[in-house]
Amino acid sequence: MPVTKLDPKEEAKFKDWWDKNKKVKAWRTEFKKDFKFEPSPNDSGYDYRGAWKAGVIPEPTFEPETKKTRHHWGSIGEGGKDLKSKDHPTRWKSDYMKVTGVNPDLEGITEEEGKKVLRESLRLKKK
Repeated sequence: MPVTKLDPKEEAKFKDWWDKNKKVKAWRTEFKKDFKFEPSPNDSGYDYRGAWKAGVIPEPTFEPETKKTRHHWGSIGEGGKDLKSKDHPTRWKSDYMKVTGVNPDLEGITEEEGKKVLRESLRLKKK
């Protein structure tokens, strides 16, 4: 997945944001608790630099599947660019928003429900 390239000044600002933004720090704490390692801003599954440039930050979001509120990164960056790789576990949310115009997190749509809508959309396109 292509990662947003930053000039040296932007990269310094990004690193400062990664280390100091309260919501990024809260998400990183959740991530480390869940996965037992520190997330990397160089992860190929998500374009954190593209998120920073677009003003996207992890927001507390209710997850219907887990019935917990956790920080979640948005899916779309500047110019409609996907921030998540094709194999990212929550990429379906980005695809769902493109098809419906609705954020599934705000509507309490589960992954199963969202993927059903996406399959139906593909079926209708093939007709």
